[in-house]
Amino acid sequence: RPGGPLFAAFISRYAAHRDAAVNYPTEPVDVPGLYEEIERSGKLPPSQADPPTFSAYFAHPAEVAPACWAAGLEVVQVLGLEGFVSIVEDRGVNTLNGPAWDWWVEANWRVAADPAIHGAVEHLLVVAHKPRWRPVLAGIARQLGEAGVPFTVSGGAALALHGIPIAVRDVDLITDRAGVYRFQELFAAQATQPVCYLESGSYRSHFGRFDIDGVTVEVMADLEWREGERWIPITTATETRVAVEGVLVSVAWAEEEFLATIRRGRLKRAAFVLPHLDRGRLVSLLRSEVRPGMI
Repeated sequence: RPGGPLFAAFISRYAAHRDAAVNYPTEPVDVPGLYEEIERSGKLPPSQADPPTFSAYFAHPAEVAPACWAAGLEVVQVLGLEGFVSIVEDRGVNTLNGPAWDWWVEANWRVAADPAIHGAVEHLLVVAHKPRWRPVLAGIARQLGEAGVPFTVSGGAALALHGIPIAVRDVDLITDRAGVYRFQELFAAQATQPVCYLESGSYRSHFGRFDIDGVTVEVMADLEWREGERWIPITTATETRVAVEGVLVSVAWAEEEFLATIRRGRLKRAAFVLPHLDRGRLVSLLRSEVRPGMI
């Protein structure tokens, strides 16, 4: 269900090698090419025995989180389960109790999230959750479509809709002045800050905030940014359509969102987003072949 936790377990890429080193040290020679194939592809094919023996896929630590993001999940952590004592736990640690046992448990927990240890354990655990915001956005899009209200998704949700692995804390929607007040009518019961005209030191717009099924949704129109003594209109100059739970929504290019992120001074996020961008689109914006609205 949306918002629910999910735990995905993976066998780590080199688990078979570590197991063989302890229990079957001659097998790599006895079965030529088997372990080299696991290193290359992660695949352990079924044997020719009847019935077939164990077969598996051994995941590289670098691929487990992206696989979960690609499945529409938001990844919280990747943990290396065996920690320091992978393969050797039965030789000492598992015989302990009391303070000594507690120390090793705590030590393994301290390093479980460290990527440096993920290649040296047998199993990886991805802690993730199914995001609430996607079905909420789909529901909003259906209602706004029926009401004839145009809107564009911006902010972190827009980046996530482009497949960038980023956790979404709220959903930002940009519409026109009539649209923002129509939104207020449609979702009046969920308003935590009813739509009105607001001005801060840096921004001004018709703005409202809503809590829709536990998701914060911020809606704005006529957004402007202060530059010295002037107010500069902020719009979206680019658009693409992305399916969310079977509903098409309008989203600005990720490259335009990237430039807006820089303008807001969020350089750490911008650096994370940059490798995921389309070079041609970004260059066209930088060269003003497509003039960015700088949302």
